Amino acid sequence: MSTSLECVTFTDQTPHLRVLDDAALERVHAAALDVLATVGVGVPLSQARAIFAAAGAHVDEARQRVRLPTALVEDALAQATTRYTLCARDPGRDLIIDGAHGYLSTDGAPATIVDLETRRPRPSTLADLEQIVALADELPAIAFLWQSVSANDVPPAERALRELKTCLVGSTRHVQAMTVATGHQARGAVRLAQVLAGGSQALRRRPILSTFQCAISPLVHAADALEAALVFAAAGLPTGYLAMPLSGATAPITVAGHLVQAHAEVLSGLALIQLAHPGTPTFYAACGTMMDPRTGALTGGGPEDALLAAATCDLAHFCGFPVLMGVFAPGAVSNDWRSGLEGALNTAFSVLGRAEMMSGAGCLRTAQVFDPVQMVLDAEAFRLLAHVSRGVSVDDDALAVEAIRRVGLGGDYLTDAHTLRHMRAVWQPRAYRRGGPTPPDWGEREGQGEDRGQLPVAEAREYARRLLAGHKPPPLDPALAAELEAIIAAAASGRL
Repeated sequence: MSTSLECVTFTDQTPHLRVLDDAALERVHAAALDVLATVGVGVPLSQARAIFAAAGAHVDEARQRVRLPTALVEDALAQATTRYTLCARDPGRDLIIDGAHGYLSTDGAPATIVDLETRRPRPSTLADLEQIVALADELPAIAFLWQSVSANDVPPAERALRELKTCLVGSTRHVQAMTVATGHQARGAVRLAQVLAGGSQALRRRPILSTFQCAISPLVHAADALEAALVFAAAGLPTGYLAMPLSGATAPITVAGHLVQAHAEVLSGLALIQLAHPGTPTFYAACGTMMDPRTGALTGGGPEDALLAAATCDLAHFCGFPVLMGVFAPGAVSNDWRSGLEGALNTAFSVLGRAEMMSGAGCLRTAQVFDPVQMVLDAEAFRLLAHVSRGVSVDDDALAVEAIRRVGLGGDYLTDAHTLRHMRAVWQPRAYRRGGPTPPDWGEREGQGEDRGQLPVAEAREYARRLLAGHKPPPLDPALAAELEAIIAAAASGRL
């Protein structure tokens, strides 16, 4: 793994948060399997119903409902590949999915961006996505890429593939296709990745692209999403399944009830992938939240969201799957105390739950608005949490008994060899200064807090500008670029 990327590394010293013990995990898992066997899931894609039927599921063609016997689900899931590498165009940026590392990506696809210069929200464009990819490429904490904003200035017929291409060619990091949601788009996405990887077999050996598809809560799968998942899996690409229930609206309002339904949705999607293409590298994904009973709005950072995150990590790992968790993306509408609290709380629970993949850097207002400055701040928060994940070493050198003897009573450690040896390991922020500069009239303004509270935001903005000024996009052969454009054009016209 390249030192140019920063990630969480889970060791024996890493703090591990579990909110469900073994007995609770067994109960939630059994309840979800009972739901799949008795209630079932909606499967509007005939190809998927046929796959389930051939495996022994109970299929109601008239209602497009599939009930899945427990043994069928468990046998299917047992075939999944759960340890693999998310490859990058630069092999030094490969991401090992092995339960010992956790990686951060940007969030995905809001149609509004906070302009880096004017600091005002506006509709996002393809140029904005290009800027975000360039900035992410300079932030070591951003290990893989989502399509962070919608390219509203691109015709809908080619938008998803244009966004995907921007990520694939604008960075040498691994890319996760999160706006490719139909079989037609998936075929185009696979072709783009195959061209960049050097062919279909080269892409199988080194999957520079992965994907996930999403259920429609409660307990329904979209035909387009199922078809896309099957296309990606057929190409040998890591393919996950995501649940995004809203407690109190599209899922039970209790945390446990939410978990049961979301678990059933994800397991049914993963089972289909394995029945169709056994051994496909796969992952469990979730981004559930709560509805505020007083307003109907998403909570986007409440304590229930944090518990859902940690419990989902427990469930995924209980079933042997790596997990992709939605993180950051607070309900706050600006870079303020609330965004820091909500984003850090949610992300800490995912880090301490040992999630292998975490997506969400850069968004505000429950992922409705993307802010490049927030992405920088989120990357800093993730760096801090990654440092915490190292835990506490208690080897002889860390215990510092010899240093304590040398300094003795009433001395200091400023110039001691032990301090000099370890001082560079103390975490340091990059996007802001600890404490920040003190305004000359701070005493007069104390209590207002406006300028003082915005200092880290202003410093992060300047840091983003410096990173962008120094960014050099990876070169792309003109012939290769032309081939990618031809694929997008063919897909947009329905000729692919």
